[in-house]
Amino acid sequence: MGRSKPRQAGEQVTFEGAMESLPLAEGDVQPTVSVVIPAYNVAATLARAVRSVTGQTSRPLEVFVVDDGSTDGTADVGRGFGPPVRYIRQDNGGAGAARNRGVTEARGEWVAFLDADDWWEPEHLARQFDVVRRHPELVWVAGRCVNVWPGGAKTVGLPSEGCRKLLEDGCWCRDYYEAAAAGVQFPTIVMLIRRRVFDEVGLFDAQIRSGQDRDMWFRIADRFPAIGYVDEPIAVYDRTAAGSLTRSNRPRGADDWRLLTKHVPQRSQRPNGPETPRDRHFRSIIARSLRNAARFGDQQHLARVLAAYGDRLGTAQRVVWGLVSHLPSGVVRLAAKGYGATVVPLRVRRRK
Repeated sequence: MGRSKPRQAGEQVTFEGAMESLPLAEGDVQPTVSVVIPAYNVAATLARAVRSVTGQTSRPLEVFVVDDGSTDGTADVGRGFGPPVRYIRQDNGGAGAARNRGVTEARGEWVAFLDADDWWEPEHLARQFDVVRRHPELVWVAGRCVNVWPGGAKTVGLPSEGCRKLLEDGCWCRDYYEAAAAGVQFPTIVMLIRRRVFDEVGLFDAQIRSGQDRDMWFRIADRFPAIGYVDEPIAVYDRTAAGSLTRSNRPRGADDWRLLTKHVPQRSQRPNGPETPRDRHFRSIIARSLRNAARFGDQQHLARVLAAYGDRLGTAQRVVWGLVSHLPSGVVRLAAKGYGATVVPLRVRRRK
């Protein structure tokens, strides 16, 4: 697979020099895709997101803007689009509930997702369908993103060489968990999934307000481990937005606990055997949950995660997190703020 030329800081992201789209063979039919955009108080950015979808070089069958009870001008913007965009309004239920509504309405063979704060590059779908044509056995495809940070700085998520070594034929991984454990990111805005997969694994867990996308990926990966991957930036993730459905800045203890208990056996239930890529990935999920709890001084969540999953951490981390869990919550919050929410345990790990 071709590589794009090196990108300078602040340069507009393009696809010059990247993998060329494969032409349809005689008799081939362009796959149909339904795009789901959950929207909550995003009047300022919704049009940009929708235009990035309707302007694709590989056009979608339909686009669902699911307004999750917005109180600003989102409804006016959403109603202003013509076909193939369809505006749907529902009571506020979170990003998972909004995505579920779009999935249940979808008529396409595939379903793709985009958050209303973000946008796609023009060949987003075309590049993903290139992977599907080369490997029609795949049921889901992801890709890389550009991150836009407060102040306008841009960074491109570059897989490590270790990550790239996992790519078969330059465009798919045999095991989602192996890729995730190696650092490959799977944001929702780059996920293309066959519609029938949701009939087999179910819809998004709307009870998880933050992290319902990861819960879905775990359920899919447990049944369909192989995943396609476009090793070029195909979407832009706007990290400057703070008030949307998927950018909430609040404690996530309840969400993290539900996610862990759904997918990770606790001490008494843990099977014996060598560590797997799935085990390694969930160890990082456990550590992330502890860091988030420390950030908000949630000592109750710290204690229960350590009790249930502390045996999956390294010895140094277990000792330090055990000490942290007994400190006053205000002290823990200050420590987390001072260390950028990484707290002491990561400092211990870096010294090893």
